[in-house]
Amino acid sequence: MIPRICFMFGTRNAQEKEYQKIYDAVETCIAEGVNDFVVGRYGNFDSMALRAVIQAKRLHPHVRLEILTPYYSPNACDNPLPPGVNGWAFAGGTEEVPPRFAIVQANRHMVKNVEYIIAGVYHRMGNSYKLLRHVRAFCARSEYPPRVLCTGITLDECVKN
Repeated sequence: MIPRICFMFGTRNAQEKEYQKIYDAVETCIAEGVNDFVVGRYGNFDSMALRAVIQAKRLHPHVRLEILTPYYSPNACDNPLPPGVNGWAFAGGTEEVPPRFAIVQANRHMVKNVEYIIAGVYHRMGNSYKLLRHVRAFCARSEYPPRVLCTGITLDECVKN
């Protein structure tokens, strides 16, 4: 079976009330055959996404969870993984960009290389919103766009300011 991968990103100051929508999106992805989830580690959305996948893994032990690290380091794998996390995911293409742009580059790499995206963007500013606009543009021009589940602003609501 070919692994189906879901990348999750969202607003760093997402509120706890969004958790159930995130969990429901994770369950939808699993029901549609997603085996692997990749999540960042830099804000409230990422924390809730990690919790949602870990909770879903209790019912679906075949599911894998990896944390996206945008900065390559030979010692990256020496860091202890949180309970329920299977490993680190490194998005290629960030080696040649300045560190302050590595997260943006890693996120864009993931958008181009996954079958599913769960986006939790709740306001029209910041890098998460810019990435959602990038997802919308990528889906419009891609022959095989990823399936996008939005727990906040939808792709149709996402227009250039």
